[in-house]
Amino acid sequence: MVLGRDGKGYVHGMGQGVSKTEIRASAASREIARREKQKNDAMLNRIENLEETVASLQTVGSNTSRSSQSSSQFHAPSPSEGHDHSTLPIKTCLLKNFRKKAVAIGRVNTDAPCNDEAYNIIVDDVFYGNEMLFDRDGKFDDITVGEMINWPKYSVQFVRF
Repeated sequence: MVLGRDGKGYVHGMGQGVSKTEIRASAASREIARREKQKNDAMLNRIENLEETVASLQTVGSNTSRSSQSSSQFHAPSPSEGHDHSTLPIKTCLLKNFRKKAVAIGRVNTDAPCNDEAYNIIVDDVFYGNEMLFDRDGKFDDITVGEMINWPKYSVQFVRF
C-alpha cells in the first residue's frame, strides 16, 4: 500500500484494499441479503404462531375429550356464516388477539343476549395473561377462569374435535 500527503495535507492511500467500486458493488448484495432476512423473519414468525395455535388446539382437545367423551362432535360455523350464536352446536372456541394469536380458550354463553359485534364468552383457560380485554379495561390476568367477557366475533375461532 502506498500512503502519502497530497498538496492540501490530506493523507491518501492506494493499494490492494477495498475500493469505492467494490463498496458500491456490495451495496446491491447487502440489499438482497436484507430482503431475504426480512422474508426469513416473517416466515419464522408465522411458523411460531402456527406452532402456538396447534399447541393450544392440542391442549383444548385433550381437556375437552376427557371431560366430554360421550358428547357428539360438531363443527361450528364461523360468525361470517350468519348463524345466531345460540344455535351453534359447539361452543368451544379460541379467542385470538389482533395479531391472530390464540390468547385464551372459552365457550360461547348461549344464555346471554346475542350481540352483532361480539360473543359473550365464558373463559376456560388463558394462554397469555398480559393480553388486553376487549369489552373493558384490564387484562386476562385481571379475570378468573369461569368469568364472562365479550370478545369480537372476527377474533373467535370455533374448535372442532
